[in-house]
This record gives sequence, C-alpha cells and structure tokens, in this order.
Amino acid sequence: MNNDNDIYQTGVSLKTEQEKKMLKGFIDEAVAAKIRIKMENEAIRDIKTEAKEKLGIAGNIFNKTVNAIFKDSITKEKQDYDEFETIVETLYPSK
Repeated sequence: MNNDNDIYQTGVSLKTEQEKKMLKGFIDEAVAAKIRIKMENEAIRDIKTEAKEKLGIAGNIFNKTVNAIFKDSITKEKQDYDEFETIVETLYPSK
C-alpha cells in the first residue's frame, strides 16, 4: 500500500533524483528550524523561572509582558486592561 507511486497521487512532483534531494533538503532544514525553536522556547521557560524565583514575577505576567513587547502591542494591552478595569469597577464596585 505504501510505495513510491503513492506520492505522485498527492500532486507532488518527485520524478527526478534532484527533486527528491531538494525536498529532503527542505524537510531537513525545517526539522532543524523546529529543533532550534524548541531549544529557544526552553530557554525562555528557564528565563521565566529565574525571573519568578529571583523577583517573584508571576509566569503569566512575565509571558504577557514579553509577548506585548515582542508584538509591539503595549498600547493595545493597556487599552484592553483599562476597558477591563472599567467594566469590573462598574459592575462590581465593592471589589
């Protein structure tokens, strides 16, 4: 059931050795990129843990801050929080 002809049914063109090598190169490169991403994500988790242990910053606040800076969305985050705060204060003034 699983033979070399199956791949031709997907619309992928791998008729020459050069095309096969090219696709393998693309796949190998993408796998290597995913490995690097995994390692960087682990480094970010370690940094977050260190910030929590040394400074007491909650992990979710650390992540939210990092993401806002990375996405350049600090102003939007502030606006969203202001809107949230207004709603909470309006609906639950004693809290």
